[in-house]
Amino acid sequence: MFLIFFLLLFSSTVSLTTIIDQKRFEPGEYQQLSAQNKETISPQEFDAYKKSYSEDRFINWQQITYKVGELNVVGFIITPNHIDPHQRYPTIIYNRSGSGDFGKIGIGEYQMFRYFVDQGYIVFASQYRGVDGGTGFDNYGGDDIQDVIEIAAIARQQSFVDSENMFMFGWARGGMMTYMALKNQVPINAAATIGAISDLALATAEWRGDRKSLRTELSPYIPEFNDDSTALLACISRSAVCWADEIKTPLLLMHGKHDGNIYFSQSRLLAESLAQVNCPHELFLFEGNHELPLHHLDKICAWFDKYKKKS
Repeated sequence: MFLIFFLLLFSSTVSLTTIIDQKRFEPGEYQQLSAQNKETISPQEFDAYKKSYSEDRFINWQQITYKVGELNVVGFIITPNHIDPHQRYPTIIYNRSGSGDFGKIGIGEYQMFRYFVDQGYIVFASQYRGVDGGTGFDNYGGDDIQDVIEIAAIARQQSFVDSENMFMFGWARGGMMTYMALKNQVPINAAATIGAISDLALATAEWRGDRKSLRTELSPYIPEFNDDSTALLACISRSAVCWADEIKTPLLLMHGKHDGNIYFSQSRLLAESLAQVNCPHELFLFEGNHELPLHHLDKICAWFDKYKKKS
């Protein structure tokens, strides 16, 4: 019954050419994960989150396919299971980490999404193009920034979304996407990032990952990295420190002090750049590695609450 109500809400506010498919998110099985994604979640964690999700009667996690130009892109909408038709909810656009299939949104995000919904928010998130059956190809901050811009526009059109109170949160690569979305003037009250890239050229030089160089790892997604004459421009377009003056949105920059993949200097340098252009911001360094610390989500919500407009 709720699914019918949910679909009616969408059909009244979004054209059928924008959202072309919608279904309940199903986490699948652990063995279906790629080898890289298995590095981020153990079988025990996967099964525990999956069990909690299957028994959860509070949240409704929908998987959608939406249009970005000629492409079909997979995304997600997480709401309370019972939406008050007379209420509009503050909304978070979540930008995931990773590249391609690695780091894609799955059951590992369950606790985070549950927390945000518990705090009264609705969450919209893009899987980025070329993942989970979506068409196109992940450009790691190239044309795929349109995937974020479009899902934010879809959120804004919903009758249950408070379009005056929209926020954005990105982790690692998703933080970079957040900065780029703000540069593109996506209307957001405030944003937060954790372990984000703000200077891609510096990040490739500092990378200490145990697989291969970051430039080599990203070359399939950023073709310009295969040629020294185009690599720098590709970095600049993805590096907020190069255009901090174009960011006007209040930003909370969070970073683990012991992050060995994306050094905390990335957030510190952007904080210094934002200070020079008088952009409201806060830098919060915590004891941790390259991780998404659930125990600090309350700080993100407090930051967003600070910039909420009264309905």
